[in-house]
Amino acid sequence: MVWFTRFYLLLFLFYSSFYLLSSPSTSSPTSPLCHPDDTSALLQFKNSLSFSELRCEREHILYELASPCQAMSWKNGTDCCRWDGVTCDDITGHVIGLNLTFGGLNGTIQSNSSLFRLAHLKSLVLSENDFNGSQISSEFGKFENMMHLDLFHSNFSGQVAPEISYLSKLHTIDLSWNDLRLEASTLKRIVENTTNLTELSLSGVDMSSIAPISLMNLSSSLTSLRLYYSRLQGKFPEGMFRRPNLQVLYLDGNTNLSISFPKYNWSSPLKKLSLSSTNIPIDLLYLVKCFQNLNALSLRSCHFTRSNDLLPLSNLTKLTRLDLSYNNFSGQIPWNSLNLGRLTYLNLATNMFVGHLPEIDCMATFRFHQ
Repeated sequence: MVWFTRFYLLLFLFYSSFYLLSSPSTSSPTSPLCHPDDTSALLQFKNSLSFSELRCEREHILYELASPCQAMSWKNGTDCCRWDGVTCDDITGHVIGLNLTFGGLNGTIQSNSSLFRLAHLKSLVLSENDFNGSQISSEFGKFENMMHLDLFHSNFSGQVAPEISYLSKLHTIDLSWNDLRLEASTLKRIVENTTNLTELSLSGVDMSSIAPISLMNLSSSLTSLRLYYSRLQGKFPEGMFRRPNLQVLYLDGNTNLSISFPKYNWSSPLKKLSLSSTNIPIDLLYLVKCFQNLNALSLRSCHFTRSNDLLPLSNLTKLTRLDLSYNNFSGQIPWNSLNLGRLTYLNLATNMFVGHLPEIDCMATFRFHQ
């Protein structure tokens, strides 16, 4: 009986030792703690700003956000790699990502802000905050590892610092809907250095001093170009439509911009095109012929060379979103040309159409605006 008991005791010890060796330890984390310098920089950045709790609450409800006002929960003495909106490198523990979109942040980002001590940042998202007209200072150019920069609608103002061009690893940049001005010399430097750029969003940025032809020098990897109401003037280069990788092009509201589409047989890879509120003459028959891959088309308040001729739209077989509002179209709506079986959004508001709505499957996701 003694040997039997000893046998099972040895068996138990063997499997216990095997389990401890093969199982991850609970006493030490699988990734390092946040680097103390980065913890200090984040807390100082938080304390330099104030929070609008009312705005946080509103945006939490409106946008169904899981954790708005991320930085409010940051506390000293805890691992910053576990803080809301913070991403750390698994090996070094340095902060490489900061996403404070809808953060409820108020205040000015000074050039000596501790934010700029986060030297290892690869992604910085500060969209939908209120930075009280802060300048995009030259310090932004110190983020030499930055790949994604998003300052969308956060009340920055003034001239875009030329040092932004130092961010040579950028893949995406969004400076839209701030009171900003971009000089031709700064864009030239950005174009020369950001050879991996895939998405550029400068909607609402004053680009009036920039010749549209300079856009041709943007990275050949560019897939998305958003330039709503950017005060562009002059002739938009037709070569942009021939770019093999460009899939999204928004030029809305640039009333002093002229466009000549390529005249010979060609086909564009564009999937989303918006020319709303421009003075560009639209030949719908020609446009449809050349943009067969479109799934979203916005021609709100445009000048059509062939009035009331919407029949060519039936050839856009991939179209899911269509905006033809504010165009004074009249007569019967050519429902057969609109491919309702595929459309999920249709806006025909402020036209003079007559007739009845077709029967629509109540289970469909289609949205109609009239």
